[in-house]
Amino acid sequence: MCVHLVQLVFCVKHGYKAMISPEDTADHTSRNPGPEHVESITISTSSGQIHDWFDYKKVTLVRCFNSILPETILRSSDTLTELTFSEYTLFKNIKRCLKNLNSLRTLHFTDVIIDAYHRFLYTKIIDVPSLTNLTIRRSTKLTNSEYFLLDFLTRGVNCKTLAKFQLVEGSGLEEGSNLLALEESAENQEPFEDVYDHDVVIVARFLMKHHTSLRNVSVSGTHVKVWDSEKTKEHFVQNLKLLKLDSFTYSTTDAGLKLILCHQKQLKHLHCSTDIGDVERVQNIYDCVKECRRTLTSFHIICKIRERIENEQGYSFECKHFEHCHNLSSFELTSKALDKDGATNELLNNNVSSFEVLNVHLLPISLRLLTLTSESFPNDSIEKLFEQLPKFEDLETFKLETNSPYSFKLSWLQTLCNLPKIQSVTINGAFVDVKQEVDELIKDSRQGINILFNNNDISCFPSGKR
Repeated sequence: MCVHLVQLVFCVKHGYKAMISPEDTADHTSRNPGPEHVESITISTSSGQIHDWFDYKKVTLVRCFNSILPETILRSSDTLTELTFSEYTLFKNIKRCLKNLNSLRTLHFTDVIIDAYHRFLYTKIIDVPSLTNLTIRRSTKLTNSEYFLLDFLTRGVNCKTLAKFQLVEGSGLEEGSNLLALEESAENQEPFEDVYDHDVVIVARFLMKHHTSLRNVSVSGTHVKVWDSEKTKEHFVQNLKLLKLDSFTYSTTDAGLKLILCHQKQLKHLHCSTDIGDVERVQNIYDCVKECRRTLTSFHIICKIRERIENEQGYSFECKHFEHCHNLSSFELTSKALDKDGATNELLNNNVSSFEVLNVHLLPISLRLLTLTSESFPNDSIEKLFEQLPKFEDLETFKLETNSPYSFKLSWLQTLCNLPKIQSVTINGAFVDVKQEVDELIKDSRQGINILFNNNDISCFPSGKR
C-alpha cells in the first residue's frame, strides 16, 4: 500500500519523526518510513553529520550549522530536484549542493542568514544545468544575505535554463497572487542600512545575465532596487530591454522595472502596484497593455491613492485600454489609501484624492473573473457594465465593492444570476430600497451560486447542500 506521507522531519540530534495522513494511521507503526514512501524531507541540525537524505525529491535545510559532506550530496545527485535553504545557512553548503546536484530544478532561499559574506573572485564557475526556478525571499526587508546571494549567483554560477526568478520582500507572493498582503508586510520596514558593500545594480546584472532564458519575473517590495541610473551603464539598459517575459510582477517604483515593462510585447500575466497619481507610470501600464493585447490573459493592479492635497485634481484608471485584449480571462483592480509618507492607512479612505474607475463596460467579454474594488465608480459606468454583462457568457466570478453607496437595480443581480457559468457573486456598497425583493429574486435564481450582497450571505443552494 502506498503511504501518502506528506513530510518527514529528520533531526540528527533527536532521531526522526514521521507525519502520516489519517487514513494510514492504523498501520503505520509496522512500516519503516524510508525514502520509498516520501518525496520531501526537512532537516534541521545543531550537531552531528547530516546523512540519509538521498532518494528524496525535495529537501529543506533549516538552521543548518554543519558541513554537508560531498559524498552525502552526490548520493542525491540524480534524484533531488527541489532544494530550500532557510534561516542560518553555511555558504559552503550552498556551493557544494549547487556543484553536485545535477538534477536540481528549483532553488529557494527563505529568510537566510549567511554565515559569512564578502565579495569573491570566482575563479571556478559552478554550472547548474537543470535549474529553472529561483526564489529569494525575505519576510521583512531585504538584508545583506539576499544581496550577497544575488552577487554569488550572478558572478559565480551559470544556470542557462533559468526561466523563473522571484526576488520578494514580504510574504505571501506566489506567482503574483496576494500582492496586497505582500506589500503590507514590508512597506513599513525601514530601508536596509548597508554593512556588506553590495553592488547597487546586482539585480540588473542578474536579469541581464539571464535575459535569454527568463520568462517569469517577480520583483516585489518597497525597498527592492533594480538599478541605479547614475551607476548603470548603457549596455545594462540595452540588455534589460531584451527581456521577453510571459509573466511580470512588480510592486516597486524603481526605474529599472519601468524599463522592463516598456519593452514587453508578449506578456500573458501582468500583476503590478502603482501610485495612481504618477501619471507617467500609469501610462507605462497602458502602453504595455496595448503592446500585449493579443497575449494578455490576466491583469491585477493595486492603485495606490495618496492623501488629499489642497486643490489637487482627482485621478482615474481607464479600462478602455483593455477593450481589445480578447484573450483576457482575469481582471482585478484594487485601490489602497496611503498617507503622505506612502504607508497604508485605512483611516484615510475619506481623505484621499478622488479616484474613479472609468469605462468598465469596455472590458472584454472573454473574462472569467472580474474584481473591482474602488472608492467610487461613476453611476453611468456601472449601469453600462450591467447592460453588457449578458455578453459575458464565460464569467464565473464577479466582485464589485465600493465605499460610496450607489443605487443598485435588482435587475442587475438577476442578470448576474442568469449568466450560464457564474459561480460566485460579491456586491458591497449597493443601495437597495426593499431587501425582501432581493430575497424573492434569489429564490427564483439558478441553484449553486455563492452570493454575498452587502456583506449578507444570500447564496442560492438547494436544501441540504449548503
